[in-house]
Amino acid sequence: SMEASSSKEQSDQSSPQPPSSPRDLKGYTITAGQINEVSGTGRIAKKREYRLKQERNNKVKEALDKVSDKGSEKLVQSMAEMDAVLEMQRDARHDLRFFEVSEPRLKD
Repeated sequence: SMEASSSKEQSDQSSPQPPSSPRDLKGYTITAGQINEVSGTGRIAKKREYRLKQERNNKVKEALDKVSDKGSEKLVQSMAEMDAVLEMQRDARHDLRFFEVSEPRLKD
């Protein structure tokens, strides 16, 4: 009988079991913050945000702007200017390709 009572005490001290059905969830409130804390999602997102803000990525942003700025082609007066615009866009695309295979990008 002594053994039975000691095992009963141990089971009382063990952590409460998670509720088995949604019906038993009353009284539990789980916030997004808690989920982030447990899963590390928030930390990962912050790291990624920081990486994307780094200096190298300003170049990428400029490159995106240049590639998507089709207006610059309409403003050109001469063939030489057109070449300059195309050259600029080619460089921009190169920067973007480089970014796609860069280490910070591959970590995501």
